[in-house]
Amino acid sequence: MEAELIRKVNPDARGDQKLWKLSEPYVSDDVTCEYVLTSAVDGHGILETFVFPANEDGRVIDWGELEGSYQGDTNHDRAIKGFCEGHRSSGIIYNFPDDHEHSAMNPIMSFISDIVRPV
Repeated sequence: MEAELIRKVNPDARGDQKLWKLSEPYVSDDVTCEYVLTSAVDGHGILETFVFPANEDGRVIDWGELEGSYQGDTNHDRAIKGFCEGHRSSGIIYNFPDDHEHSAMNPIMSFISDIVRPV
């Protein structure tokens, strides 16, 4: 997944906030969104950068922190990179033959099938 910086938003907010448009919708059990907001905050000496689902106006639509949120720094780019990398492999499905003879298709899966056998 990729994210494009749209603009800074919510100038009256406690932290520095930026709105990002996602290359594909983020879907979870709790929320679906096409935008996320990063919020960099110095909360009483604790530096944090959060990622939240947002709408196109930059309003947070769910206050559950998303992957990429972290403590120790206020870096929007690091947070959005963490979010995008966490969703890089979504939608990838491996189809292997029923006979499990797939070593030419994927050596890692071949190794796993050599050490993990169904009982």
